[in-house]
Amino acid sequence: MAPAGLIVLIACETRREPELMLDGPSEVRVDHLGPVPAPRVVLGDGEVPEGLIWSFSRPGVASIQHGTLLAEGPGEVEVVAEWEGERVAWDLVVELRTELSFVDAPAALAVGDAVDLHLTATEGGVAVDAKAIDWTSSDDAVLLVDAGHLKGIAPGTAYVTASAQGASAMIEVTVHP
Repeated sequence: MAPAGLIVLIACETRREPELMLDGPSEVRVDHLGPVPAPRVVLGDGEVPEGLIWSFSRPGVASIQHGTLLAEGPGEVEVVAEWEGERVAWDLVVELRTELSFVDAPAALAVGDAVDLHLTATEGGVAVDAKAIDWTSSDDAVLLVDAGHLKGIAPGTAYVTASAQGASAMIEVTVHP
Protein backbone atom coordinates (compact mmCIF):
# COMPACT_ATOMS: atom_id res chain seq x y z
CA MET A 1 0.00 0.00 0.00
CA ALA A 2 1.31 3.40 -1.00
CA PRO A 3 1.79 6.01 1.63
CA ALA A 4 -1.01 8.48 1.84
CA GLY A 5 -0.06 12.04 1.14
CA LEU A 6 -1.70 15.18 1.97
CA ILE A 7 -2.07 17.80 -0.67
CA VAL A 8 -3.15 21.18 0.50
CA LEU A 9 -4.19 23.80 -1.95
CA ILE A 10 -4.42 27.29 -0.71
CA ALA A 11 -6.19 29.85 -2.79
CA CYS A 12 -4.68 33.27 -2.46
CA GLU A 13 -6.08 36.36 -3.98
CA THR A 14 -3.40 38.03 -6.02
CA ARG A 15 -3.59 41.74 -6.43
CA ARG A 16 -2.79 42.96 -9.92
CA GLU A 17 -2.30 46.65 -10.45
CA PRO A 18 -4.14 48.15 -13.40
CA GLU A 19 -1.98 48.29 -16.51
CA LEU A 20 -1.00 51.66 -17.99
CA MET A 21 -2.25 51.95 -21.57
CA LEU A 22 -2.39 54.38 -24.47
CA ASP A 23 -5.90 55.26 -25.66
CA GLY A 24 -5.23 56.61 -29.15
CA PRO A 25 -2.68 56.46 -31.95
CA SER A 26 0.98 55.65 -31.31
CA GLU A 27 1.99 58.53 -33.62
CA VAL A 28 0.52 62.01 -33.87
CA ARG A 29 1.45 64.50 -36.62
CA VAL A 30 0.73 68.23 -36.39
CA ASP A 31 1.57 71.22 -38.60
CA HIS A 32 1.19 73.97 -36.01
CA LEU A 33 2.54 75.11 -32.66
CA GLY A 34 0.42 75.10 -29.53
CA PRO A 35 -2.00 72.53 -28.08
CA VAL A 36 -1.76 69.02 -29.55
CA PRO A 37 -4.61 66.47 -29.72
CA ALA A 38 -2.74 63.82 -27.77
CA PRO A 39 -3.78 60.23 -27.07
CA ARG A 40 -5.02 59.65 -23.51
CA VAL A 41 -3.01 57.65 -21.01
CA VAL A 42 -5.36 55.39 -19.04
CA LEU A 43 -5.36 52.39 -16.75
CA GLY A 44 -6.73 49.02 -17.84
CA ASP A 45 -10.10 49.95 -16.38
CA GLY A 46 -10.26 53.15 -18.46
CA GLU A 47 -9.55 55.50 -15.56
CA VAL A 48 -6.97 58.26 -15.95
CA PRO A 49 -4.24 57.84 -13.31
CA GLU A 50 -3.28 60.73 -11.05
CA GLY A 51 0.34 61.84 -10.93
CA LEU A 52 1.65 60.87 -14.36
CA ILE A 53 5.28 61.80 -14.88
CA TRP A 54 5.99 63.09 -18.40
CA SER A 55 9.29 63.12 -20.26
CA PHE A 56 10.47 63.74 -23.81
CA SER A 57 13.28 62.16 -25.82
CA ARG A 58 14.60 65.58 -26.87
CA PRO A 59 14.04 69.20 -25.83
CA GLY A 60 12.45 71.97 -27.87
CA VAL A 61 9.75 69.98 -29.68
CA ALA A 62 7.04 69.60 -27.02
CA SER A 63 6.20 70.23 -23.38
CA ILE A 64 3.40 69.67 -20.90
CA GLN A 65 1.95 72.83 -19.36
CA HIS A 66 -0.98 72.68 -16.93
CA GLY A 67 -1.83 69.17 -18.18
CA THR A 68 -1.87 70.16 -21.86
CA LEU A 69 0.62 68.88 -24.42
CA LEU A 70 2.07 71.73 -26.48
CA ALA A 71 4.07 71.59 -29.72
CA GLU A 72 6.95 74.05 -29.28
CA GLY A 73 9.05 73.58 -32.42
CA PRO A 74 9.60 71.38 -35.45
CA GLY A 75 10.97 67.86 -35.03
CA GLU A 76 10.16 64.38 -33.87
CA VAL A 77 10.01 63.40 -30.21
CA GLU A 78 9.03 60.37 -28.14
CA VAL A 79 6.51 61.38 -25.47
CA VAL A 80 6.70 59.17 -22.37
CA ALA A 81 4.21 58.87 -19.51
CA GLU A 82 5.23 56.97 -16.35
CA TRP A 83 3.13 55.92 -13.39
CA GLU A 84 3.97 53.54 -10.52
CA GLY A 85 6.80 51.87 -12.45
CA GLU A 86 4.83 51.45 -15.66
CA ARG A 87 5.52 53.36 -18.85
CA VAL A 88 3.81 54.09 -22.18
CA ALA A 89 5.21 56.09 -25.08
CA TRP A 90 4.14 57.51 -28.39
CA ASP A 91 5.70 59.65 -31.12
CA LEU A 92 4.90 63.27 -31.88
CA VAL A 93 5.95 64.68 -35.26
CA VAL A 94 5.77 68.47 -35.66
CA GLU A 95 6.13 69.53 -39.30
CA LEU A 96 5.35 73.20 -39.46
CA ARG A 97 3.56 74.35 -42.59
CA THR A 98 4.60 77.65 -44.13
CA GLU A 99 1.84 79.83 -45.56
CA LEU A 100 2.24 82.99 -47.63
CA SER A 101 -0.42 85.68 -48.10
CA PHE A 102 -0.43 88.87 -50.11
CA VAL A 103 -1.19 92.05 -48.16
CA ASP A 104 -3.35 94.66 -49.91
CA ALA A 105 -2.44 93.41 -53.39
CA PRO A 106 -4.03 95.30 -56.28
CA ALA A 107 -6.62 93.55 -58.46
CA ALA A 108 -5.97 96.00 -61.29
CA LEU A 109 -3.29 98.35 -62.62
CA ALA A 110 -3.10 100.76 -65.52
CA VAL A 111 -0.44 100.33 -68.20
CA GLY A 112 2.72 101.98 -66.83
CA ASP A 113 1.62 101.87 -63.17
CA ALA A 114 3.92 100.20 -60.68
CA VAL A 115 3.41 99.02 -57.09
CA ASP A 116 5.39 97.11 -54.51
CA LEU A 117 3.84 93.84 -53.37
CA HIS A 118 3.94 92.78 -49.74
CA LEU A 119 3.61 89.33 -48.21
CA THR A 120 3.04 87.90 -44.78
CA ALA A 121 4.50 84.52 -43.94
CA THR A 122 3.48 82.20 -41.14
CA GLU A 123 5.01 78.94 -40.04
CA GLY A 124 2.80 76.79 -37.91
CA GLY A 125 0.51 79.78 -37.40
CA VAL A 126 3.32 82.02 -36.11
CA ALA A 127 4.53 85.04 -38.13
CA VAL A 128 8.00 84.56 -39.65
CA ASP A 129 10.16 86.44 -42.15
CA ALA A 130 9.70 85.19 -45.70
CA LYS A 131 13.16 84.44 -47.04
CA ALA A 132 14.35 84.11 -50.64
CA ILE A 133 11.05 84.90 -52.30
CA ASP A 134 10.78 83.81 -55.93
CA TRP A 135 8.45 86.11 -57.88
CA THR A 136 6.91 85.10 -61.23
CA SER A 137 4.36 86.49 -63.65
CA SER A 138 2.26 84.19 -65.82
CA ASP A 139 2.63 86.68 -68.70
CA ASP A 140 5.60 89.07 -68.77
CA ALA A 141 4.10 90.84 -71.80
CA VAL A 142 1.20 91.99 -69.59
CA LEU A 143 2.71 92.24 -66.12
CA LEU A 144 6.32 92.31 -64.95
CA VAL A 145 7.35 91.43 -61.41
CA ASP A 146 10.87 91.75 -60.03
CA ALA A 147 11.71 91.35 -56.35
CA GLY A 148 8.12 92.21 -55.43
CA HIS A 149 7.96 95.28 -57.67
CA LEU A 150 4.99 94.96 -60.04
CA LYS A 151 4.56 96.93 -63.29
CA GLY A 152 1.69 96.96 -65.79
CA ILE A 153 3.06 96.54 -69.35
CA ALA A 154 0.07 95.95 -71.64
CA PRO A 155 -3.69 95.41 -71.32
CA GLY A 156 -4.65 91.91 -70.19
CA THR A 157 -4.74 89.65 -67.16
CA ALA A 158 -1.83 87.82 -65.57
CA TYR A 159 -1.14 85.93 -62.36
CA VAL A 160 1.65 86.80 -59.97
CA THR A 161 3.04 83.99 -57.84
CA ALA A 162 5.32 84.39 -54.84
CA SER A 163 7.08 81.25 -53.60
CA ALA A 164 9.26 80.78 -50.53
CA GLN A 165 10.09 78.04 -48.03
CA GLY A 166 7.95 75.44 -49.82
CA ALA A 167 4.84 77.65 -49.90
CA SER A 168 3.29 79.87 -52.52
CA ALA A 169 0.61 82.51 -52.93
CA MET A 170 -0.96 83.80 -56.13
CA ILE A 171 -2.98 86.83 -57.17
CA GLU A 172 -4.73 87.77 -60.40
CA VAL A 173 -4.05 91.26 -61.74
CA THR A 174 -5.82 92.90 -64.68
CA VAL A 175 -3.92 95.61 -66.55
CA HIS A 176 -6.11 98.32 -68.10
CA PRO A 177 -5.08 100.71 -70.90
